[in-house]
Amino acid sequence: MLRLLLDEGISPAVAMGLRRRCHGMEVFAMAEWEGGNFVGLPDSVCLREAAVHELTLVTYDRGAISPVLKEWMEEGITHGGVIFVDEKTISPAETGQLVSALAGLAKEPGDWEWTNRISFLRDRCDTAFPITSKLQNRKRSLPDLRRRWPDNSR
Repeated sequence: MLRLLLDEGISPAVAMGLRRRCHGMEVFAMAEWEGGNFVGLPDSVCLREAAVHELTLVTYDRGAISPVLKEWMEEGITHGGVIFVDEKTISPAETGQLVSALAGLAKEPGDWEWTNRISFLRDRCDTAFPITSKLQNRKRSLPDLRRRWPDNSR
């Protein structure tokens, strides 16, 4: 089961939203995890401790985490998984959108093994595009699809 640790740049409101939306899911904001003792520490320290607790790190900080992952891969060091979020896709200010996207991801994997897995989170709206193709075959347009399925995550 997917267990998440949110990087310190992600609002604790995301953790609260995920707990409400995905009952039983373990998710921690960095500020609350381990008494907040990991806030401000190097990414490698947080990532290593997350692995010990079998937590997958969710972060916008691809620039800092990617070199650590590369180095660890070369050295054979394992991690608990990383989910990268692109701020151009989901703004850090859009708490509801991030909650929705992470909740959707949590439903997908079921029994996926997250050790050493690296994933790039997409907005849940992206998953509607295959449906759009089917609807367009029935002479419906994308705006019609959006009227039928509004984004209720905000």
